[in-house]
Parts: sequence; structure tokens; C-alpha cells
Amino acid sequence: MSAGPRGPALMLGALVGLSTSGLVMQSALPAQAQTVTTLDTGQYNYMLSCGGCHGLTGLAPRSGVPDLQGKAGLFLCSTQGREYAIRLPNVAFADMDDAALAETMNYVMFVLGGDSAPVGAQPYSPAEVRGLRLRPLKNSAVVAMAHDLRMQAAARCDPSA
Repeated sequence: MSAGPRGPALMLGALVGLSTSGLVMQSALPAQAQTVTTLDTGQYNYMLSCGGCHGLTGLAPRSGVPDLQGKAGLFLCSTQGREYAIRLPNVAFADMDDAALAETMNYVMFVLGGDSAPVGAQPYSPAEVRGLRLRPLKNSAVVAMAHDLRMQAAARCDPSA
């Protein structure tokens, strides 16, 4: 059975009805739910590119994926750890330019990492990120490397160790 000439008009009417009901639903939300939060570049990129696995707050929802909250900054306790964090394949090959990746990793290390970042640790610069991305970790035991680096960092600069 054909929709005939009224088919497009009915479809348009249905779409307008759906969009109108959506607008009504949005305006019926409490004022709190309508608050808009502005994210900086690092946080925005983290949420888009990393938060799905590592969790939006840095607490991974799945086992086998490392938590970043309160821990990521420990990688800044050594040159090897600092480089490792950028050279990880998912980081080194991230679909963002060097400046955006530097901002994202600074968000990870200093905001999500919180007090785990050592006092006086320097933020990543776009130039540093560019150089490290040229040497991504390939065919490496990245989990074992991370464990070793965390142990070294804990001994070097974790006050709770």
C-alpha cells in the first residue's frame, strides 16, 4: 500500500510533533538540570577519548583498565614514567594535535592525578609531546612496564609508601 501524496506531509508532521514534545520535555526539566558546564580542552578531550574506558572521573568501570584518579601523577616522579605516559599507544596515536594532547595529559596528571603528582612537576608542553609521540611503545609489555614504573615512583615520591 502506497503512502500517496500525503506521506511526506504526515512524516513531516510526525517529526515536528516529536521535536515539539522534546522541547516541552526540555523546558519541564528543573533549573539544576539545565545548568551548562564549560569544560577546558584537556577535560573535554579526556571525556571524549579516554573517559569511556578510564571512567569520566578517572575511576575505570571495568577491571583490567587502570584507574587514574589519585594515581596518574605518580608517572611524573621519573623521566621514564613521564615519557611512558605519552608513549602509550592509545596516547601517542590519539586523534588530536600535540597541544591538545599536552592539555589532555596535563588534565590527567594534575587534575585526575591530584595529590599523586609530585610537588614541582612540570606540565607537558606541546613540543615535549611531539617528540615523545615519535617514539610510541610498540610490541612492549606496557602493563608490566606500568607496574615497574609505579613501584619505582612509590619508592621515590609517594609519601604514603
